[in-house]
Amino acid sequence: MRPADLAAAFLASGRHGREPSMPGLAEDLSGRAETARAWRTEGDQPVRALLDGSHVTALRRVVEVWGWPGFALVGGAGSVAAVEIALLCANAPLLRRLLRVLEGPVRTGDAALVFRALLHDRACVLEGQAGWYGTQQRAGPHVAGELWPVAEPALLAVRRAQAGLDPLDAAVADRAVHLTAA
Repeated sequence: MRPADLAAAFLASGRHGREPSMPGLAEDLSGRAETARAWRTEGDQPVRALLDGSHVTALRRVVEVWGWPGFALVGGAGSVAAVEIALLCANAPLLRRLLRVLEGPVRTGDAALVFRALLHDRACVLEGQAGWYGTQQRAGPHVAGELWPVAEPALLAVRRAQAGLDPLDAAVADRAVHLTAA
């Protein structure tokens, strides 16, 4: 499932259920995520890289000032947008730092566990390590690509369920994605 699809499913679930205390910040994050999505489908690579970097820098600054933009601060849409922006990060140490900051809000229910799963797998990709949740793909010989290698594939279904992710077969039913073990 693409991050935007996951975000839509999460928002439709109503699990976030809070009005943001900083609606302007929520709008900014949502606007940045929307811009990034638009450039992903129609933009050229140098411009996308520049925009991705500026969005990630803005998120880093938000996190430095307010911590992870959770449901209380930016509502469901803003928090999902923060995850989408974090997934653009090409700097593994920065993404790991964002992931550490996200841990607290996940523990208190101010952010969804699925957010942690997405960022964890993305950090694994940047570090060239096997992921845990099967949320990332890599380019491959198959039309839609291959699933990024997963550590201990026999435990993948359990980890995905614990993180609130759909079973892998349901998540990729409309795509030709193939599991490869690490």
